Amino acid sequence: MANIAGINARPILNSRGEWTIEVGILSDDNNLYMASVPNGKSVGKNEAVSINAFDAVENMALLDQELRGYDLSDQASIDARMVELDNSPDKSQLGANTMLAVSLAAARGGAASNEMFLWQYIAATLGTELQSFPSLVVNVINGGLHAGNGLSFQEYQYLVSGDRPSDMIDTALELYVALGERLRERINAAAINVGDEGGYAPNFEDDIEPLRVMAAVATENAADLKVGLGLDVAASNLEAPKEDLRETYNDILSEFKLAYLEDPFNEDDQGAFREMTETFGDDTLIVGDDLTTTNSVVIERLGSNGTVNSVIIKPNQIGTLTETFEAIDAANQVGIATVISHRSGETNDTFIADLAVGAGTWGFKLGAPARGERVAKYNRLLAIEAEAGF
Repeated sequence: MANIAGINARPILNSRGEWTIEVGILSDDNNLYMASVPNGKSVGKNEAVSINAFDAVENMALLDQELRGYDLSDQASIDARMVELDNSPDKSQLGANTMLAVSLAAARGGAASNEMFLWQYIAATLGTELQSFPSLVVNVINGGLHAGNGLSFQEYQYLVSGDRPSDMIDTALELYVALGERLRERINAAAINVGDEGGYAPNFEDDIEPLRVMAAVATENAADLKVGLGLDVAASNLEAPKEDLRETYNDILSEFKLAYLEDPFNEDDQGAFREMTETFGDDTLIVGDDLTTTNSVVIERLGSNGTVNSVIIKPNQIGTLTETFEAIDAANQVGIATVISHRSGETNDTFIADLAVGAGTWGFKLGAPARGERVAKYNRLLAIEAEAGF
């Protein structure tokens, strides 16, 4: 057993050049466990509040005082004490980023003190077994708030499934490279800019054209049998009427076998989500993100009444790992799929890769196989594959 002997923190930069926080927990057996947390740009209004990184560092003095002596294997007690100390409905006092960094570092300590890989420790905590790896949701074209190219929709994705991460990553990389070549030919340029999450960000004629290019590339590379197409609309950031959006989706779904559709309507319009799920949910994942914000109570309610058939899980939307586990469990209880997701302002921390594998989620949304903070997650998946003996 290892206990918390001290906690320190410092501000670091995320992938957008903004300040975030990194935490180190020192154990009484003289080991140091680190974690850093991302920032989101497209933010649901009901997310837990991430505070200024420098204020978060100052708040660490209280957590250092209050959490000393806690068993690193007792994740639930560590997280519950932080929630108690914060004593706000939205984590705005201590900050969701402050609390999550401590929570994730503690989990790393708990795994090490139990002589487990992190994904194994998560699986043991949740009572899951590693039977398959999550499908990869690969953001290959960026738009919306993640790029300045005029596309309304935020992410255009390949969904890649397979038995092993190395096979899936190889397919994702093949498609990403081929797509880049096609887009460079299309605009007659030697290079193409990328957006916040590593996806290409050229201009297009309309919001549907990227899907046509992606579908053609998948077919030409003989990968269409194991690859699907997906969209993250992030519709809460749009001013388009839902009738116009619904018409666009009807056009898209009549032309493409869209496997994944995230946040197709404003987060306040649960009825539009439910209608979309009832109409297309047998063939397409209708995914809540801004709608559900990793909140177990909301996920249970909207999953059980058919509003969505899948949800995004982002730990920094809720603030602690224990509450993240509760959100995943709520989705499992009502029989809807879960997708662990990064944020647009990422760090090189790879915790979410272990979370996706250990929790046995349907999918893992990790951006394009480009930019160091995204590649770190891909490389962690390859390491987990080796650790698991696949």
